[in-house]
Amino acid sequence: MVIFLLINAVVKDIGQSLLFSTTTRLVWVQLEQRFGEADGTRIFKIQRDLCLISQNNLSVADYFIQIKKMWDEYNSMITIPLCNCGADCASFLAAHKLIHD
Repeated sequence: MVIFLLINAVVKDIGQSLLFSTTTRLVWVQLEQRFGEADGTRIFKIQRDLCLISQNNLSVADYFIQIKKMWDEYNSMITIPLCNCGADCASFLAAHKLIHD
């Protein structure tokens, strides 16, 4: 029943490619492979838009909202790789601080 709901929740072409999935886990894996990874061109576009954005005739609040939306989308697409040392590793902490800044 869950597989049926997932297939009907997506576009018809995508749903048809999921028809013969035997488990919900397999459906999720296939959907994640299609949509889970960030597209390099999309990341580049967001970076470029962040560099080119200007306030023009927007209010400060609207300008801030536009920038915040772009940063949130960008942050959702990038990940900080973990090393074997764990979250206390100096490299991990430095990379996390760099992204936060």
